[in-house]
Amino acid sequence: MRKSDARPFIYLTLLFFLFIGTNLYAEDSIIGKWNGTLDAGGAKLRLALTVTETDSGMKAVLTSIDQGNVDIPVDRISVDAMKVIFEVKAVAGSYSGELNDEKNEIDGDWTQSGMTFPLVLRKE
Repeated sequence: MRKSDARPFIYLTLLFFLFIGTNLYAEDSIIGKWNGTLDAGGAKLRLALTVTETDSGMKAVLTSIDQGNVDIPVDRISVDAMKVIFEVKAVAGSYSGELNDEKNEIDGDWTQSGMTFPLVLRKE
């Protein structure tokens, strides 16, 4: 292979590792405790999302502070670049949001029973 023929391969390889590194960094940055207040049509509920790292990947628990500190297991949580998504089957709810550049706030929407409400989560 001539030197000039290798350039596209080298560029693609660098882009691949840059993407993988960015995604892993975003995953690491959501580990911890996040707090937010859900304004669900007049009722305000304080929520805490606790994300931990396990041998099998990320694990999370959603706590409804104003409903007796009820811990609700998160069934699925994922980070793709700066997009954070999690699903809570026990309450038929899901969240989709964007992690900010500082990695200390997720601006998104909570959807439950066909209704969608804005929810900003801030890292503790």
